[in-house]
Amino acid sequence: MGKMKDEVYLINGQTMVILPHFDGFGNLHSLVIEAERELVMKRKPIDIMKDSCLYYGSSLQGRVDGAIHVTKFRRMVPIMVCNRSGIFFFPTQSSKSESCIWIAHSHVKE
Repeated sequence: MGKMKDEVYLINGQTMVILPHFDGFGNLHSLVIEAERELVMKRKPIDIMKDSCLYYGSSLQGRVDGAIHVTKFRRMVPIMVCNRSGIFFFPTQSSKSESCIWIAHSHVKE
């Protein structure tokens, strides 16, 4: 893995998964896996989700509320990050958990 990047990362069509990544001091960061590269980002996975949702026009909480309304699910709802590009991510567990992994639906084969 390369050097940790301190800039804001915005989810895009190449983003496959956002994994929690802990540094040598136990600080939570993110390992972002794209189709052609891997990036270690200083931001937490939940912060990348929040930043990306805001960039594409809504807060993460607004996306969660909309998903709950549409799906009637209350937990681990899929998040529409960008409706124009069809980017949806779903969590593997509670988004409050440091172990939560975010997976892009468009990169799941099975």
